[in-house]
Amino acid sequence: MFIKKDKESGRRFSLCGILALSAMIILVAVTSVFLFGFASTKHITIQDGDSVVSVTTTKKYVEEALAEQNIVLRTGDKVSVPLDETLKNKDEITIYRAKKIVLTVDGGIKEIYTCENNLQSALEDADITLNELDEITPAADTAVTEGMEAKIVRVEIKTVTE
Repeated sequence: MFIKKDKESGRRFSLCGILALSAMIILVAVTSVFLFGFASTKHITIQDGDSVVSVTTTKKYVEEALAEQNIVLRTGDKVSVPLDETLKNKDEITIYRAKKIVLTVDGGIKEIYTCENNLQSALEDADITLNELDEITPAADTAVTEGMEAKIVRVEIKTVTE
């Protein structure tokens, strides 16, 4: 089909054969590009607080998709999936935004950021331990709100002998 015998030159490619081969190569290339492009496109949903967006992306990792959408993570924020996880079609990503707590403790002021629901869990998350007699204001079971202020007074009982 592609080769035509010619008396003078021996073997020779036919014009029809060259055109058919070229058409097949182009068809395979176009099909490959289409299939690769289609397979790498993902439709994902990102929930960031009250905002929910559905996006189409060709990015490979969660972190790249968030950056593509100009979503910046702050200290203490948590994401429902690891940032280095490979994206799959129909993935759902939820961002939990941290709230700031201004904490007066051990003679200083410390800002902590947490996604925890109550003050006790927030302190544990920040590796701040309360001793049995320590006093905390507001109460440890108080719900965390943005910018809340809390105070820990360390209480020690000592016996002094004179």
